[in-house]
Amino acid sequence: KCSECPNFDICEDCEKNDVHNHHVFLKLKNPMKIDIIYSHRTDDREAVNSTNPPANHPPPHPPMHHPPPMHHPPPMHHPPPHHRGHPPHFEGNWGNHHGWDHPWGGRGRRVRGRHCGRRNRRCPRNFDNENPLMSLAQQFLGGFENDSSESPQREDRRGGQNWVQKRPVIINRPEGPVTGCAGGLAIVETTVQNQSPFPYMLKDVKMIEADEGIKFQEINTNVRLNRDESQDFCLAVSLPDTPGKYQARFGFFNKNNQQHGETLEVIFEVLPDTSE
Repeated sequence: KCSECPNFDICEDCEKNDVHNHHVFLKLKNPMKIDIIYSHRTDDREAVNSTNPPANHPPPHPPMHHPPPMHHPPPMHHPPPHHRGHPPHFEGNWGNHHGWDHPWGGRGRRVRGRHCGRRNRRCPRNFDNENPLMSLAQQFLGGFENDSSESPQREDRRGGQNWVQKRPVIINRPEGPVTGCAGGLAIVETTVQNQSPFPYMLKDVKMIEADEGIKFQEINTNVRLNRDESQDFCLAVSLPDTPGKYQARFGFFNKNNQQHGETLEVIFEVLPDTSE
């Protein structure tokens, strides 16, 4: 419709000059709403010549009397509700997200229990996995647990773990090789001491590794060593029949069969048997 023609009908001037005129074209809606779809107004002294349109002029409308209908966008669909008992959004206090009778928490209750206010349907919430800050904290703390170069201050809080190498400590050991005859026995004298502030139960003395031909019968003992207490041992070792030099290593084990403290390394010099 033309806004200036009588009764809003298209006049001859509009049909003849098309859009190059002084009229305003309107689109009528029901109920009464008016949208301006095209307007080309100029002053009377700057009348538009239909044969010589000005530069940068918008392209003319196609030869039609009515503007093309405007298509409305499709209706918006609401997103589906969240699953697993979680409300789509939080409004207000806990347990009153969508009114008093909403299944996600009515009557103003605090919905923080195991069933989350949805009758008997369980709610598999996991706040640690849903919270990115909690995941970051777990990764940060996990780096400290896997760090092998721990500080002494951290070791002090572990109930004496930094004192493991002090229980026991070998304070007396052979200064040189222990000599003996082939096929005979060699006696190794040693002394151990508990230098930790915690009591230590020394149960067994075992040979950890040795060259072929060296034999040792482990010593079973239950000695409680308090702080700075010592214990003497005499280790009887069977020597091989072949002369030469041999090595063996002995360890001290607690009541849980765990080897703690220092180990005793001994070199044996086996001499030929001259008794014959």
